[in-house]
Amino acid sequence: LHGSEICIACNEDYVLINNVCEPLTTENLGQACSGQEFDLILIMDGSGSVSSSDYSTAVTFMKDMVNYFEVSPTAARVTVLQFSNDVTIYGSPYESSAANVQSNLDTLANDQKSDNTYTHDAIYYAWQTSQNHGRQNVPQMVILLTDGEATDGVCPVEEKDRKSTRLNSSH
Repeated sequence: LHGSEICIACNEDYVLINNVCEPLTTENLGQACSGQEFDLILIMDGSGSVSSSDYSTAVTFMKDMVNYFEVSPTAARVTVLQFSNDVTIYGSPYESSAANVQSNLDTLANDQKSDNTYTHDAIYYAWQTSQNHGRQNVPQMVILLTDGEATDGVCPVEEKDRKSTRLNSSH
């Protein structure tokens, strides 16, 4: 029962805090995530089909969400990506400074690419990032914000001879 037993897992709409299932609220989620060790990749669809208003709302959501994490070398580390015709990384893979992550999100907010939607390239690049830079024995997570169907329906993992994922770097 909620609040009356020690829990090891919670039902949907609840979050585990100090072995107790609490209602899923922004505050409770922040408390549950604080100090947790994980590597997170945030991927933003910057294609032309995303309105500037929706793009701004999504970036604000990312900024607000990251504020609930403890970003540090021993807790959450965060990578910020945008995709459209290519994949752009903001800052370095797995930033461990909250100030750097927020700065990268600020840059992302003013840099919508507004072209095609190569979702598969973004997912593949995120996978490569987790393989090359993720910490062993630490949960690897990806949050992808997009408005819909990809421009290319070919999965780059299946197309082995495809040239390397297109990448731009924004520091």
